[in-house]
Amino acid sequence: MERKFVRSHVMAIGLALALGMLAVLSLLAGLDSLRPPGALAVSETLPTASNTRALAATGSITGLAQADDSGAPLAGVVVKIYDGVSFALLYTTTTDANGHYSATVTSPYSQARLFFDGRAVAYASEWYDDKVFFSKADRVYLQEGAVVTGVNVSLAERGIMSGTITLERGAPAIDVCVTLLEVNQGCDAHTDTLGQFIIADLVSGTYRLMFSGGAFPGVWPEYYLDKYSPDAADGVTVTARATAAITAEVTSRNVITGLVTDEFSGIPISDARVVLYDEADTVVRDLTLPCFSCAPGEYRFHVLDPGDYRLEFSHLPYHATEFYSDQQTLTNATVVSITAAQVITGVNAALTTGLTGTLAVTLTRDNYQPLSSTHAAYVELYDPSSREGLAVIGSINGDGSTVTYTFVVSGGDYLVYLGANYPLLGEWYDDQPVSSTAAIVSITPGATTTISADLTALTTILGCITGTVTNGGLPLQGALVRVYKIGGDKQVPGDDVWTDAEGAYGPVCVQPGDYQVAFSYYPSTTTWYSNTLARATAATVTITSGVTLTDVNGILGDLGGCVFGQVVNLDNQAVVTASFQILDVGGNLPFWLGLYGTALADQGNADVDGGFVACGLASGTYIVQCPRVGGSAPVAVTAPQETSGVICQPYAIYLPVVMRDSG
Repeated sequence: MERKFVRSHVMAIGLALALGMLAVLSLLAGLDSLRPPGALAVSETLPTASNTRALAATGSITGLAQADDSGAPLAGVVVKIYDGVSFALLYTTTTDANGHYSATVTSPYSQARLFFDGRAVAYASEWYDDKVFFSKADRVYLQEGAVVTGVNVSLAERGIMSGTITLERGAPAIDVCVTLLEVNQGCDAHTDTLGQFIIADLVSGTYRLMFSGGAFPGVWPEYYLDKYSPDAADGVTVTARATAAITAEVTSRNVITGLVTDEFSGIPISDARVVLYDEADTVVRDLTLPCFSCAPGEYRFHVLDPGDYRLEFSHLPYHATEFYSDQQTLTNATVVSITAAQVITGVNAALTTGLTGTLAVTLTRDNYQPLSSTHAAYVELYDPSSREGLAVIGSINGDGSTVTYTFVVSGGDYLVYLGANYPLLGEWYDDQPVSSTAAIVSITPGATTTISADLTALTTILGCITGTVTNGGLPLQGALVRVYKIGGDKQVPGDDVWTDAEGAYGPVCVQPGDYQVAFSYYPSTTTWYSNTLARATAATVTITSGVTLTDVNGILGDLGGCVFGQVVNLDNQAVVTASFQILDVGGNLPFWLGLYGTALADQGNADVDGGFVACGLASGTYIVQCPRVGGSAPVAVTAPQETSGVICQPYAIYLPVVMRDSG
């Protein structure tokens, strides 16, 4: 179910979203091509890559707020002036009786963006000039001691909608998400402890409402008034400077909930995995704890159709997998039956650690020679079904003798990665460069499985590449350069490389072979060498031992598209500071978020309202994935436009996380 934010709510979330972009937005100052058409300026000397940080200026801004229909001046409109790059709030004022305002501000980047808030006087709110988001707001360029005049806005009148939502027996329906379909922007309001809500800043017109979410156990989604499809929904008419009041009754939804604990200690297992199957043995839900708004070890499955369900509980590699209740197979699992408006509690699991086996891994180098004290080797164990790392022993220095690593884990199938520092080359067991071709290692409960690996040292002389990254002919300082093996799913040599003040990078030195090179500078779209947006069409860079290739250059031009949205939990409540990542359905992941899986350091984080933003995306189809929450429906992005109202919510989609291969 697609949701987007109502205009006024989007603008408020836009304020919070931009805070999370502060560090990245600071890169924007070097792109003078970003000034939108029609933006006011008192100087044609705009910021460039070399002079941006020296352009602090103190100047004045004046203007008028007026009614969109009559042109009458609007008193009491709040005007907030932000730095045009860092989003720092510079000044707040209010229009006077004649609708006028004036402000003197100091901007470290000699530019500002203005937000006009008309809600207090029943008028619209907007970023200057008629924009929804900070990132799209027109910039007002400042010059020392000068006055920029005519920064005016016309705001439309707004109406109000209020209502009271109750459950079947008259109790208030608390924290229900109220969505206006005509706005199509997400949860426009949540009901309070009395089941009441209010939505201000609405354009005159007729709106259809949808109710969903709610405090535990939540309500069945429905449309006003007692309808179950948007086409059948009744409309509510809103007029300017008036309040449209409604009442509605909703129905509680079905829930299965329980607790996962350790059988011996009784301690809740906070990161267990719970899978729900329907009558056809199809996975209906797949949840890795913790779930939001849950107690430690607690899980909840909401909005279930009436029917029979079975559950699987696991916590590899520390506990054995079992099915409800204490069964070893899905076929023998106890059935949990759901009927209408029912909450089933106590579907618990106490997992055992008794069915474990041992994996012993022996590492050597160069035809079975012992590792030396300079080789910090390590072994990682992975679950091949999820590609999620489940147990990492860590890095242990060799002491001149063969080093053995021992895992005690639940029986099952695993993948093993064996790594060491330069000059040894890491590999997947058995002698494989990537996880997709790695051999399965089976561990039998009560037995020891032994494997060994002989790591190879790099003896060839490295080759190198150098180059520059530009945009519109200007050098870009701080552009990101990454090198990948042809067909490989891990960046080499592993560290990010950034361009200097002249836009130059390198040398980047790797072992001889064929590679592809990608360039990125927020918010431009990623460009692969040479001058293509897709990795599939990127040119091959052949690196030869002892040779340095020059002019492996990146040319960035077009701005990327942006995705704005919100992370919500099962109750449609905002999930604060949740991590998220952008996955490209077409296989060319956006560069600034990584490729073929995203490292934690590269993930974004939703802000305090659950809002997130990701920019610099090439045109294409993406999915926003929120670890431990779920994902979004496919999102079409057209650069350089913004796509708003994307909801990352539980169970919308499940995608495997591809392992980050080494070597």
